Order: sequence, then C-alpha cells, then structure tokens
Amino acid sequence: MVQKEKRQKRFFLLILLLSLLLHIVFLLLPLSIIPRKEPEKAPIIVERIILPEDKGQVVDQIAEANKEKPTDSKYLSEFDNKVERETKAPLVAEPHKAPKPTPPQIARKGTEAKKKKQEQELTIKDRTAPPKPTWEDLTALAPQQMPLQPSRPSSSDDYLPDTETGNETSLNTKEFMFYTYFARIKERLRMYWTPALQAVLNKIYYGGQNIESGEFITRVHVTLNRDGSLQRIAVIQGSGNQELDVVALRAFEKAAPFPNPPSGMVEEDGTVKLRWDFILTTNSGPALRLLLSRKN
Repeated sequence: MVQKEKRQKRFFLLILLLSLLLHIVFLLLPLSIIPRKEPEKAPIIVERIILPEDKGQVVDQIAEANKEKPTDSKYLSEFDNKVERETKAPLVAEPHKAPKPTPPQIARKGTEAKKKKQEQELTIKDRTAPPKPTWEDLTALAPQQMPLQPSRPSSSDDYLPDTETGNETSLNTKEFMFYTYFARIKERLRMYWTPALQAVLNKIYYGGQNIESGEFITRVHVTLNRDGSLQRIAVIQGSGNQELDVVALRAFEKAAPFPNPPSGMVEEDGTVKLRWDFILTTNSGPALRLLLSRKN
C-alpha cells in the first residue's frame, strides 16, 4: 500500500514538472513563431461615373486655359477656363491656334554710326569692293527689311453655331477627367471622316447633283468593348442623305479600336457607350460634336 502511494506521488510530480517545463518553453519562444492573423484587405471598388444625357459638349482646348472655374458652362474640355466673352475661330478646320505676330527687330544703337566711320576710313582703292559686313550688321536689320509673314488664321472643327466669331476659339469650359480619351477618338475620326466626306461631295458635285444649303447632322450611338474595340454602331438620327450617313459609320469602323478606355467609363455590362454627331455645314465645312450620354 505504501509503495503504491509513493508511485502515485512520483507520477503526479512528474506530470507537474512536465507541465512547468512546457510553460517555460512556451514563454521563451520568440513571438515571431506564433502565427498572427492578417488583417483583411479592403476590396478595390471602381466607381462608375454616370453622365446625364447631354450633360455637356466636349470641345478642344485651343486657347491657353486660365484654369478658373466658370459659373456656368455647357462645354467640357481639358481644363477649367473662364472668359468674359465666348468666341469661335474664323475657320472650320482641324484645330489650330494662330501664333501672335512677332514684333520687328530694332536696329542696335550705334550700328549706323559705326558703319559711317568704317566708310570714311576706306581708301579710294578699298571703295571699289563693298565692305565686308560685321556681325552687328548681319544681326541688326531695320524693321522695313523684316516684313511680317502672314500666318494661317485660327481654326476649329467644334460645332459652335451660336457662338460669335472672333480671332480664336475661347470658351467657358469645365474640366473633364476623360478629355484625353475623347480627344484621341476625335483625332482618329478626323483621319478617316474628312477625306471620305470630301470624296463623296466630289462624287455628288461631278455627278451633276446639288446639295441644299444648311446643316446635315448624322447622329450615331457607339458601343465599345472593355478593350476599346468596336462592338456596335447605329444611326439614331440620319442627315437626310444616306451617303453622308454611311461615311460617318465607315469612319468609326475604320478608326476603331480605341484602346485603354478609362475604367470609370465602363458600364456594368463591360461596355463603353458614346454618342457622336457628324455635322456638315454647306456654307462653312465639316465639324464634329460630341455629346455625352449614359446607358440607354
């Protein structure tokens, strides 16, 4: 009986020692070995910016923008711009800003006096040959010797029928975050629409037909895939001339794809939707107008 009790005590002591040893080892272990629970990462949310129908017309930023936010504006562009009086360029063509005229150079002081002194020092023999011009003579030309060269006037192909004609296009515009993407589309459309339109007009003219004066507007609705490739294009308002409508459709087909559309323009179904106007004004020239639209 006594032996049995001794064995039980030894067994309990052994269990106690092992328990203490395990606790000591656990406390001495480096904290890095203990697994930690990683914090959950917040999901990335891409917000779809919905633009109401006809929220604004995207126009080229030709004049230097002052980046002042206008009180009210129906135009969207690369930067904010505020002007007292809105004007449009005198020519309808690819955007171009006429350079400011460079003032004529004024002859440097003392050049004429130095030249007369050199002539007085020449001998009769030396006068048989014209004097060699100095560097000052070559660089200091009189104003009448440097006539101003005529420059090409400012131009724009934005559709601005109610805007007063001025020296250049200067509008009240609001900054549009997707301007660069639309500008790329417009640049490619110019490459294909303008020459194709000119070919059709030549065909009509040399065929003995006439085009009535006025505006011919082909309004199209465009659907792009997520990668910018063309999925669908449809005429939602014809110009009244089928050939002009076909030219607009073909221009978009040839200009596509338009890669890397901004994620904020992608609809829930993975598409990008645009509305574009192709406008021919017979008394001025072709113009492009873009009105933003939401998913129909």
